[in-house]
Amino acid sequence: MTTRAAENPATTGLLFLGTAFLWGTGAIVTTTQVAVGSPEPSVAIRMALVGAITLAATAATGRTVALPRHHWSRVGLQGVLFFGLGFIAFYHATSLIPSGVAALILSSAPLFAAALGRLFLGTRLSPRSLGGILLGMIGLAVIVSPQLTTLGDHRATITGMAWAAVAAAGSGAGTLVGERNHRAGLSPVLQTGWGALTGALLAATAMLVMPGTVLPVADTRYLLGLAYMVLVASVLCFALY
Repeated sequence: MTTRAAENPATTGLLFLGTAFLWGTGAIVTTTQVAVGSPEPSVAIRMALVGAITLAATAATGRTVALPRHHWSRVGLQGVLFFGLGFIAFYHATSLIPSGVAALILSSAPLFAAALGRLFLGTRLSPRSLGGILLGMIGLAVIVSPQLTTLGDHRATITGMAWAAVAAAGSGAGTLVGERNHRAGLSPVLQTGWGALTGALLAATAMLVMPGTVLPVADTRYLLGLAYMVLVASVLCFALY
């Protein structure tokens, strides 16, 4: 079924621009979350709030928030990959390299989604899609490489870029699972709500089992950043997406 947004290119373009803008500003604000503690607690708090708010708002409209049992495994996988691993890795990346570089690497997530779709699902890539992937990889290398020479600690830079690549891979894989969930008839709202709660559970588990976890300091800057990340860069951004 064709959606109204798909029928109106202008609407689709505005939704895309809005998503990109909110995602980009969210990457900047992420630095306020990793400056005062380990990434895992902040991701756990953020995703728990996103999931709770999304499901509560859905229930307030009279729609069901119950997740059919046959969707549990796929939504759980989506939550682990996208809302859990993707965000934990991105938070780690922004603690080591500038958020702009981390966000730029994260933007390669569609490339990972296309490659994983071809590898695991046998999705055929048209010459146009393959050319776009290669062009995107070349463009990413061209843009990122000059910035790397200005970064001081090369070991931290390499580690940060590795975390950013993990974030892109997790986000791309999670997006791929989300597309399959959508085709199976599961609403984006339920995917976001339950997926975010699954991601929060993963982050909380990592927080408890990893040594040296530092809890965030709940000062004004951190709380304002958290509010922006939850309400704007997550709930609103995911709705637009």
